[in-house]
Amino acid sequence: MNTKKVMLGMAIAAMFLIAAVGSASAVTVINNCNFNANTPGEYYVLGQNITCNADDRGITIGADDVTIDGEYYWIKGNRGASDCTKSVIPIAGSASESNPTNHSAIINLQYDNLTIKNLEVEEFCTGIVLRGNTVDNNTVTGCKIHDCGVLDRITHGIHMVYTNNCTISKNEIFYIWGNGTGCSDGGNGIFMYGEAGGGQTHGWYNCFTCNYLHDNTKSGFFVKHVCMHNAISNNTATGNVESGITLMCKKSNYNIIAGNSASGNFMYGIFIGGKNNSIRNNSVFNNGFIGINMGRSDGSYNNELYGNTACGNKHRDIKTCGRECYGNHGDNNTCDTTHNYSDEGTIGCTYSCPTSSADFDTEAPANPYPGISGTHNGTLIPDEDIEVNRLYTYACTGTGGHTEYVRIWDANGNVDSQGNWSGYPGDYHNVTISPAITLLQGHTYNYTIETGSYPQIVHAKSKPVTGGTITCTKFTDANGKRYTNCIPAIRLFYEEQ
Repeated sequence: MNTKKVMLGMAIAAMFLIAAVGSASAVTVINNCNFNANTPGEYYVLGQNITCNADDRGITIGADDVTIDGEYYWIKGNRGASDCTKSVIPIAGSASESNPTNHSAIINLQYDNLTIKNLEVEEFCTGIVLRGNTVDNNTVTGCKIHDCGVLDRITHGIHMVYTNNCTISKNEIFYIWGNGTGCSDGGNGIFMYGEAGGGQTHGWYNCFTCNYLHDNTKSGFFVKHVCMHNAISNNTATGNVESGITLMCKKSNYNIIAGNSASGNFMYGIFIGGKNNSIRNNSVFNNGFIGINMGRSDGSYNNELYGNTACGNKHRDIKTCGRECYGNHGDNNTCDTTHNYSDEGTIGCTYSCPTSSADFDTEAPANPYPGISGTHNGTLIPDEDIEVNRLYTYACTGTGGHTEYVRIWDANGNVDSQGNWSGYPGDYHNVTISPAITLLQGHTYNYTIETGSYPQIVHAKSKPVTGGTITCTKFTDANGKRYTNCIPAIRLFYEEQ
């Protein structure tokens, strides 16, 4: 045996392993439920997809500085109404607050510096639990959490209590079920509860960014009870029954809410119950009641609004509760309808919403990955008449993502237009559609879009967008896999030739 070659091979293998996990720390593989991750500093990886029984925990965190890397595998529970009420975790706090159950994918009750990444969680009562007086500096990133909870129980996607300095980023959280619209009820994509007392602060300095929170039975993002100094930025929250982003507590103060898309929710886009919050550069369209609502007469004071666009919301675009809600101010906002709010030096907003949208635009999604080429089939319904002769495709950063072929038609044969890609030279993101067409308000149109390279994808079954609603019926990717929750990230518009 050539000893030098064997030793060289072992060294190369070790180098690859270190590169994969980011350091030379130990690696332990998880292949079963009821796993206790209790070695400080350990790097844990899932070795396969894991299915748990109704009485199981998934993974319990038992030490500081632990990493759980899902390696893009899933961990699946088996939740039911009875499973989501028994065996609640004993943890200090009001009994009325939403105590998560033991049947959760990951439970951390007291440890710092936890990282959870690249994991899919489904069919548990609550997906991930971060709860305890010493749960700080935790990170959840790149995870997909869905189909968790039950309709009449207090369950959430990510449940955070007393946490500080945590980062929740680049996750998709959807189809989370819960028990109503009360302040302590379940069904939120992300739920955070803070507390201030005894010289301690909890629920402070957390960062929530680039998450996609959709189709949950309460809010996409919900915080209560003295959560302060948090940053909620560049998230997309749509299709949620209550609100996209809800800062419910009258002491939800000094938070930054910036660059979010909170559109197409059933009640509110953004609800602010506290004071001295900064609400900047958010897009808030087509919510079922109010776009931006500062509606607590006992708490919604001195909030600043700058550069937000709130249009097409059914009752009001921007609202405060009246003279009791003093000090709310701002400038350079775009809206049509306000209640007890005006920008500086004007009545209402500085800018009015466009009288008609010039295009049908999904916009670039906050979390477009993974992006892959393939064939998209679906429908779109404009919310006003839109002229179209061009299609623009949003590409993943650094790629040549584009549309190679597009067809738009209706069932009656009144509209049938097509377009073909002309290659990379020139403006390769745009395809000309011929003949030019007018998409009529409220009519249903079919589309087929064949893409190349790495175009961006909106990971949803259906989505309200600028100009209407778009729905995926089938997407077949370049590898032949089929999905029903992949919408092409596109813009349809008219350009003079």
